[in-house]
Amino acid sequence: LNAYSDSPADSFTTKDSDFLMRSGPGAALKVVRTLRTIRWPEPVRVVFVGALGAGVVPVYDGKRWINLHEVSDRGTFNISTPDAFYSLDLTFGEPPVPFDVLEHRSNSATLFGVRIKIARREDLIELKRRAGREKDLLILRRLEYAKKARTTKRRA
Repeated sequence: LNAYSDSPADSFTTKDSDFLMRSGPGAALKVVRTLRTIRWPEPVRVVFVGALGAGVVPVYDGKRWINLHEVSDRGTFNISTPDAFYSLDLTFGEPPVPFDVLEHRSNSATLFGVRIKIARREDLIELKRRAGREKDLLILRRLEYAKKARTTKRRA
């Protein structure tokens, strides 16, 4: 989630990209097979965060794939660089806003030649609110503050 403004102080980002995918039998391991084919331009690490607080499990340490028996079709792969400046989250499972609703209200774009759907801002905010991650909640508070500031500025 990125929010850009004329004022740099009001611009911010969660420094990650979130991809929400339908889960199904073997979906997560299909993603692992795809990830194994990527020639990363810099070192990365991959962890799997299981659903419902199942814990964080390293699955790629930069050299080898490990602990794949702990990967399930409900949870999130987090791919990051060693400095963790930016990360990708690949999440499986049923979102709090149903897929058909998200898809109907989404925008389309092409990313690296692949057609993707992008959740509308309101749905993204709801997804982040329900995820409850500290970095998302912080960004949501900043968004609410920026929205109030804009509303107050318009009234003045």
